[in-house]
Amino acid sequence: MKILVAASAAAVLAFPFAAAAQEKTAVTVAQTEAVVKVVNIDRKARTVTFQGPRGRMETLNVPKEAQNFDQVKVGSSFKVRYVEAVAVGLQRGGKASASADRTVRLAPKGGTPGGVVVNTATLSATVEAIDYTNRQVALKGPKGNIQ
Repeated sequence: MKILVAASAAAVLAFPFAAAAQEKTAVTVAQTEAVVKVVNIDRKARTVTFQGPRGRMETLNVPKEAQNFDQVKVGSSFKVRYVEAVAVGLQRGGKASASADRTVRLAPKGGTPGGVVVNTATLSATVEAIDYTNRQVALKGPKGNIQ
């Protein structure tokens, strides 16, 4: 079995709420790990479709930096780990904004295909409404959209 850390995503959300003057933060981390089987490869689009142990299909975009993409074959099995972390911070002031960053670390040429991809997103939004009964908050993002 080959080992591939296919995706490690970190989504970091920071909301400047009109709340307390002191920042309050909560962090949630979820991790999934499974052995998956490659069922389709689109080398031109640089995507790999794989099937998980419960039959669910997912398509992964392979970074251009991946030097061992040619070694991946239909039927190959890989160990995949997906980690998602969300941090929510509350602070007074600020304005809505968004940014994104991506870090890629891959196996050296000729090595076993694998690597780590970290996607980081930062979003600041304004509280538009609070529903205390249903524990929901309406947020206005940098493009004016309300979630």
